[in-house]
Amino acid sequence: MDDYFFLPTLLLPFYSHQILLGFVIFHFCTSYTVAMALISAHIGEHSVYSEPNQNGGMPQSWVRHQIVTTCDFATHNKLITNLFGGFNHHVVHHLFPNICHIHYPNLTNILVETCDEFGMPYYSNSTLFDAVKSHLKFLKIRSVREEKVPYLEI
Repeated sequence: MDDYFFLPTLLLPFYSHQILLGFVIFHFCTSYTVAMALISAHIGEHSVYSEPNQNGGMPQSWVRHQIVTTCDFATHNKLITNLFGGFNHHVVHHLFPNICHIHYPNLTNILVETCDEFGMPYYSNSTLFDAVKSHLKFLKIRSVREEKVPYLEI
């Protein structure tokens, strides 16, 4: 915190309480943005949660699990892709964690075609706003229903 607070206090023509307020606002906005991106990619109205069997094994392959438990958003928006470092292509991020994010848009196109070819589900929201709305719908649905969270039927 020294560099973020004390250096601006020494070098800029602002009072320390103004710099502290800016520091807090910046971190609040950044944290909120990152949280919305991660929550929207994992907890939406189409979210599916697999239940392990008695031995602790999952009922589907690792790849299928990544595809059905993750959702993309705004994959055709270059600005969002750059601002989020490709995190809006979250399915590909889970499938290929060691691949540079600049390849995510092309990999997402291949993934969508492959999922369609093999009849696998692929979930994507058009915009970040739609992803947040999907998350809020999920919360509303789960708050009024007494049933369990949906599990993947294989």
